[in-house]
Amino acid sequence: MFINSYLRKNQFFQNLNIMSLLILLFLSFSILPTKSFSQEGTISSIVVDGNKRITSETIIAISNVEKGALYSPSQLNSALQLIKKSTFFKTVTVSFENNVLMINVVENPTINTINFEGNSALQDENLSELIFSRERQTLSISKTEKDADAIASAYSNTGRISASITPKIVELPDNRVDLIFEISEGRITEVEKITFTGNVFFQILD
Repeated sequence: MFINSYLRKNQFFQNLNIMSLLILLFLSFSILPTKSFSQEGTISSIVVDGNKRITSETIIAISNVEKGALYSPSQLNSALQLIKKSTFFKTVTVSFENNVLMINVVENPTINTINFEGNSALQDENLSELIFSRERQTLSISKTEKDADAIASAYSNTGRISASITPKIVELPDNRVDLIFEISEGRITEVEKITFTGNVFFQILD
């Protein structure tokens, strides 16, 4: 009897200790600060920073995000890609914190002047008609590459297939640049002789 009573009491205290431990663990987790990892919520405001020439309204319109809309990480990525594709900016970052969407941009410079150097076979007026870049517009590296290809093609059509064109940028104050196309025209390539081989139906006359 005594042994059975002792075992029952011992079992009771063991169960009590286990219950107390579980309660303490539950309370400790319940008072820990909680953090949301989803970052989903409603956009209360949109703040644009770093823009000088392009208005905040234009940038927000490009991002396709509206105040009061539900925010999600995929929407942030979509806004980032849309602003980058506009080609107006050198760098773009987008973040969302405390229901505020922050858009930080660094604008591409404005073209002050466009000049051609080293050209004589083709005049400046002719070359200006070939290129996509324009003065007082935003500088686009992809455009300047197309411009160089267009100028090279024009020289190739005149027989100067070895002509090389190098775009260069001179930085100026107030985020402006001068765009210069340095041209090495090369020599005219002449065709000395045309030879046909394997002809059956046509006779070559000297």
